[in-house]
Amino acid sequence: MDYTFSAAFEMMCDTGNRDVGDEGFAMMKSLADAGDMTAAANLGYFCSMRHTGHHDVAMCRAYLGRAVEAGDPLGQFYMGEMLLFGDHPFERDPVYGKWLLESSAAAGNEDAQTLLARRYG
Repeated sequence: MDYTFSAAFEMMCDTGNRDVGDEGFAMMKSLADAGDMTAAANLGYFCSMRHTGHHDVAMCRAYLGRAVEAGDPLGQFYMGEMLLFGDHPFERDPVYGKWLLESSAAAGNEDAQTLLARRYG
């Protein structure tokens, strides 16, 4: 089995075949559990969405928290955006959300840079 991030991500996002999506989710979880913080960030974000079939608030918080704690720019972006706007499963915390977005942007995350520029000028 190919346990690369790109293969896991592609499979996880396969909406046409639930079994393939589930296998990709399991692969992404294995990568995250092995210390890949970008995988942890993606897994946490994926678990926040109700339509994925893997909606799990505790898992979302745990994996995004790990990525943020490790300083992963993608995890900082995802959690920062969710906190800024109060997106499920996080309560709105614009101060911490903005701080996470600024940290992500400083690390080169273009999505964070764009969001900050649009929101704060």
